[in-house]
Amino acid sequence: MKNQYSRIKKFNIKKNTKLIVAKVLSESSGPIIKKGELILLETDCRNIRQGDIVGYISARGIPLVHRVIRISRTYIQTAADNNRRVDSPARRKNIVGKVIKIKIRGQWKILGHNLTTQLIDRFIALFMVIVYTFPESGILFRIQRKITAIRRKLIEIG
Repeated sequence: MKNQYSRIKKFNIKKNTKLIVAKVLSESSGPIIKKGELILLETDCRNIRQGDIVGYISARGIPLVHRVIRISRTYIQTAADNNRRVDSPARRKNIVGKVIKIKIRGQWKILGHNLTTQLIDRFIALFMVIVYTFPESGILFRIQRKITAIRRKLIEIG
């Protein structure tokens, strides 16, 4: 599998901006977020939880959009849904925003708007930790991909 990142064109950050629109440039967060789709990030990052998808600036200065799999007071650990590796820890202060909507076929779809979808996102994050613990297990990765594909369908139907 290619080493890809969910890169976005750039975070257009303005002081006191509460929302940021960005375009995803890779398939690493698929199938939830597909290449070329627009995402809406909320810049209030006080309520970041395991399972959330966030935009942040990596230690190498690269803007990324990946799922939070571990979180502490000062760092987050993320991973792309479509990769079999965990990202290097990132400082919480480097989080630009939490993905709250995805533009799918011209319509903005809400991410994590109810308890069921929030629980599914947390389950995906926990399952990803298991997948990364046993990277040689292709079956676990395929199960994770199926779960995220189902989550994408839930987003699409609203």
